Amino acid sequence: MPAMEAGPIQILARISFNGLWEYATSISQLFWAPGNLFNVRGLVFLGAVFSISTSCFGQLVKGEINYYTYAGLSHTAIFLGSAENRTGSGFSFAAGKIEPKLLLFMRIPGELIWEAFYNESHTNKPSARYPSRTNQTFAVNVTARYRWLQKAGLNFYGDAGLGFALLRHSSKDLPLANDFMIGGGFGAEFLSSDKTSFLVGTRYIHTSNGGRKKPNYGENLFQYYIGYCWKK
Repeated sequence: MPAMEAGPIQILARISFNGLWEYATSISQLFWAPGNLFNVRGLVFLGAVFSISTSCFGQLVKGEINYYTYAGLSHTAIFLGSAENRTGSGFSFAAGKIEPKLLLFMRIPGELIWEAFYNESHTNKPSARYPSRTNQTFAVNVTARYRWLQKAGLNFYGDAGLGFALLRHSSKDLPLANDFMIGGGFGAEFLSSDKTSFLVGTRYIHTSNGGRKKPNYGENLFQYYIGYCWKK
């Protein structure tokens, strides 16, 4: 008995199902395939996850929460011991809360800030052992920020913190793909309203493996950034 030919409705349904299946498969591969969390689309996904998680965090923690987003340029400092000359750019998301017990000089309250940080750097002189010209870093930092000289519409601040970093490729400065970070910086905050502000600042970040593998040059990075803050 000859097989019945598929009608127009069946053909349309088959095409729709196949298209939806391929779309769902591509989305899953986009975010879960190895290494894709370091590309731009993966970062959008991470940003969405961070926004949702910090919103939930804000509902659970009493008091006002400050949310931040930053974007900036960076370069390594050869004069501080880095072996590679790298330039790059990156951005980050952060959430912070004023902690009365985190005092500076026994009188200046600090803000405890949790940050998810991404940076992509480039070098024009890759080596045979580390051939990648481009590297991506994803890090989580915890920072203490202190504000002073608070005037109408303008604050100055300084911060210091530490964290943990994951690299897509190892390099001459960072031979391991998982490293520790410490750093600090300063900046100015321009208040646009009671709930929002803009920030301009710079910070120094030292990343190394803590002596777990030699040689351990470490990466010494200067970053110059602009940021936006909103409060809830």
